Amino acid sequence: MTTPSSSPKSVPLRNVMERLGSEMQSAASACETLQDTVSELLVAKTAENTDAVTELQRLDALTQTLWNLNAFVAKLAVDADEDASIDVSRALALVSLRDLALRLDRPEPASNTTASDETSGDVDLFAEG
Repeated sequence: MTTPSSSPKSVPLRNVMERLGSEMQSAASACETLQDTVSELLVAKTAENTDAVTELQRLDALTQTLWNLNAFVAKLAVDADEDASIDVSRALALVSLRDLALRLDRPEPASNTTASDETSGDVDLFAEG
């Protein structure tokens, strides 16, 4: 099993920001899909269940927050000093999702490959690792 390195290593800040932005973009896209699915499932229930509408609005706010954070981080990545670097080893140690940690630990800048491109499509029921 491959795991992120736990030894200190300095990587370009721009690359870290790009990978983080890519992950946020993937999460925002997944939230949008989930929001659409949940909306369809709750159409019949919303008239009688205002709590469902409130929760759907919270999901919408989460989705918008992720898109906005993605835009923010993407701009920071573009504006980051090319020579700036950061040790990511301690931050990576806090990421409990193995696949996410591996994607964040890549030495190269972010590509168009995101979490949604790398998943099998099987339901993991929160048991990633």
